[in-house]
Amino acid sequence: MRIAVALTIAVLAASNARAADASSQKDPKCDPASYTQFDMDVCASQDFTKVDDALNALYRKMLPRYNPADQALLKDAERKWLAWRDAESAFDTNLSKGGSMHPMVESMCWTEKTKTRIKELEAQTKCADSDFSCNPPDK
Repeated sequence: MRIAVALTIAVLAASNARAADASSQKDPKCDPASYTQFDMDVCASQDFTKVDDALNALYRKMLPRYNPADQALLKDAERKWLAWRDAESAFDTNLSKGGSMHPMVESMCWTEKTKTRIKELEAQTKCADSDFSCNPPDK
């Protein structure tokens, strides 16, 4: 059993490393007519990187606008959100686990969940003073 688990981990690590290496390429073939699975992995990884960069930029912009107590709450919420995103994506993409398409499916799942998180955080920056269901920045 341990050998099977070790082999599964090695295969997944190799797949993720391949997708990570691929994401550093400048011009992947993101034209659906010429897709290979590797190209789709690269494109999905690049799409996620763009959305993740946007989330990080928004977070860095928001954080200093809060008082220290709210900054601590936001940091805690983001750490827990990341853990949730990863756990939820692992569950959502479990059927593709171990397959050649898993890096693409996983990246696509992370991308969609991250887009939703961006919308949630943007809403925090625009809530009305009388809306007690959100926490607007101080500044």
